[in-house]
Amino acid sequence: MGLDEPVCMTGGVAKNLGVVKALEENLEIKINIPDEPQITG
Repeated sequence: MGLDEPVCMTGGVAKNLGVVKALEENLEIKINIPDEPQITG
């Protein structure tokens, strides 16, 4: 299984830049985050 870019992360965890950076490094992708990810949807 793989991921196709672009990838967007939503929800409150998307505001945790440590989690976002860890995912980006481990998955070797760039993650886009909306300005207010906790209210996206």
